[in-house]
Amino acid sequence: MDVDRIASRAKPLVAAILRSPLHPLLSFGLLLISFEGRRTGRRYSFPVGYQQRGETITVLASRARRKSWWRNPVEARFRRLPRLAGQFGIAYERGQRISEEQWRNIVAEGPVVKIELLP
Repeated sequence: MDVDRIASRAKPLVAAILRSPLHPLLSFGLLLISFEGRRTGRRYSFPVGYQQRGETITVLASRARRKSWWRNPVEARFRRLPRLAGQFGIAYERGQRISEEQWRNIVAEGPVVKIELLP
């Protein structure tokens, strides 16, 4: 069993700790990320590893092909800025869903989610 699968099984416990007064035990390298499902609209929250430099938090989607959470911010960004898709080697047409082949190209670039903190 790989580390990613073990971490997936521990998510509920880790999330509970991160929401509790005990969060300093884990918050040096983990944070809870929340998003709305792009199809269901359901809200999801789970722990991810991160690094922070100044006002930028960087989250790398490990084993990205097995996960979909990182796709939501990417697809939303492409809807607002379709030309940005060219940086990932795909052509994106506003109003169209990203195909599985296009997702494979994006994953090949190593999905990274950057979060800019506001002062």
